[in-house]
This record gives sequence, structure tokens and C-alpha cells, in this order.
Amino acid sequence: MKTISLILIALLSSWVIEAQIVSAEYFIDTDPGVGNGVALTVSGNTINQDLNVPTNGLSNGIHKLYIRVLSTTGEWSLYDQNVFYVNPNNTNTASIASAEYFIDSDPGVGNGMPLSVTGDVVDMDFNIPTSGLVDGVHKLYVRVINTDGTWSLYDN
Repeated sequence: MKTISLILIALLSSWVIEAQIVSAEYFIDTDPGVGNGVALTVSGNTINQDLNVPTNGLSNGIHKLYIRVLSTTGEWSLYDQNVFYVNPNNTNTASIASAEYFIDSDPGVGNGMPLSVTGDVVDMDFNIPTSGLVDGVHKLYVRVINTDGTWSLYDN
């Protein structure tokens, strides 16, 4: 069975601190409606766990995984989206060689700010400098390259 292992670090930093997460759900590609996704067992104010999401039955190609949470106040969050690729005929045995990040606009593959990583999974904390950024909302993007020289899609 094909699965995707994800680490969900934190959803909705804008939620009121008093609210706790009581439920979560996910769906792939198409929103079945709030409360109608596949249930996830969670509790507390932060989600930091590995999730195995089955991909059997999905067509080859790019898909989107969405996750949203329900608070103790009965309010559903906006969803968090992650892009993934299904290709059962392609085995990737290469490890991650390095990573790069950029903020707001893509300088081009290989032209971002370098991050030091190795292995098969990146589950690390990084200090990303924000000096020079204007006040307001920004997007942080990260992508990796493997030891075969193949770049990933970026994640934001």
C-alpha cells in the first residue's frame, strides 16, 4: 500500500490561544465539505505527528492534501494544503543532499538561500533571518535537492 508520511507541525497560528484542537480531518484534491473529510485523532493546541495517508486509488501525477482542525469553540480552521506526487513506477533511492529557501518570490532553482540538511526526511528547526523584510504578511518557501541532482517542488 502506498502511503505518504507527513509531519504536521502547527495549524493556524492565528487561533486564539485559549481554544484547543479537538478534531482534525483531511481530504485529497476535492473538498467533501466541512466535517466530511477523513477523521484524524488529535488533541491540544499543536499538531506534531506523523500521518500515513493512503494513496491507493489515486491516479499518477500531482495531488493536493488538505488538513483542517476543529476547536473547542466549535469553529473549523481554514485548511492547510500540501502538494504531493504519485508515481508508483519510480523508486527514488537518493537521499536529500541540501535545501534552499526564499521569501515571497522565487529567485530560480538553485538560487535560494542555502539550508544545511542531509538524510531522507527534513524535520528540523531553522533560523530564517527576517531583517530587511517590510512589515506585513510574507510567504516562506523551501525546496530540496537529492543526491541524484533532482530538485523537489517547493513547499510554502
